[in-house]
Amino acid sequence: MQSSDSSADPSSAPEPGPGKGPDLEPARVRSELAALGADARKIAGGLVVVMMREPNRVRDREWLLENFTVLSAKALELGDEDQAELKAFVRRERDAVMNATFRLFLRVAEDMRGLTGGVAEGGASGTLGQATMVALSYFDEA
Repeated sequence: MQSSDSSADPSSAPEPGPGKGPDLEPARVRSELAALGADARKIAGGLVVVMMREPNRVRDREWLLENFTVLSAKALELGDEDQAELKAFVRRERDAVMNATFRLFLRVAEDMRGLTGGVAEGGASGTLGQATMVALSYFDEA
């Protein structure tokens, strides 16, 4: 799924200030993703795409948690009767998955700025499809 809408590109995401952002080194991102279980990696992959679709909402904790929970239920193939299991998974995995996903989101934004020249420098912002391919490349070694 590709979009030419600039709001769909994570390169429009807020930039961390010097020394304020997380360690965005590609090896660190890959390592953090690799440390997640298989289901958690699926959820991180889905969540980063959701975040790239709506980069202006990534600071909305309620929106993030709602999407994390929905993706978790789908990845774990849980239905309404499995609410206790879903809640336990969300409590147990939320921080690790959300931290890894947010780091990946910011890393992809950096990569897209480098690939497209960055919106501020007058380059194209890239598409959701391009950003998704960049994000998926971080799962290769995971």
